[in-house]
Amino acid sequence: MNQMVGDLIDFARGQFGQGMPIVRAEMDLGKVVKDTVAEISASYPNARVNLDANGELLGNWDATRLAQALNNIIANAVQHGSRGVPINVAVQGMRDEVVLSVQNQGPVIPSERLTDILDGSAPTDAASADAEHLGLGLYIAGQVVKAHGGRIDATSTAESGTIFTMHVPRQQEASR
Repeated sequence: MNQMVGDLIDFARGQFGQGMPIVRAEMDLGKVVKDTVAEISASYPNARVNLDANGELLGNWDATRLAQALNNIIANAVQHGSRGVPINVAVQGMRDEVVLSVQNQGPVIPSERLTDILDGSAPTDAASADAEHLGLGLYIAGQVVKAHGGRIDATSTAESGTIFTMHVPRQQEASR
């Protein structure tokens, strides 16, 4: 219940232009990603989640919020991906940013629906939502990344599957 209320508050903040509050601190994003993958693997024991981490992953971000964003995206991949097909999580430290991607196989999501999902305007299908989620996870992930000065890209094709890619800058850009 706390998670649902928190999701609704985060959604309302985004819809009213208040933005997602973050608290930056020095952190190891590699550890956050590894812990999040372990948490998902424990929560969904039948899911296979592969992790590939490379490059410098230290930075000044909000560890709790980035873990929340990544957890939302991976959980979405588990829930909507093809059973028995691994989910691939990659994190790559670049000079100016860290790029995190989550790839799964499943039904292709039309590009206009991907846009609606990320901007919070997609209608929530209550029949397919589980008891713990209101369908806001991907929108909230986008708001977390945006609060860090980054963006989320999404693609979905039969060949490469569905891929959500978070671009998190090492330094927050000046006001947008």
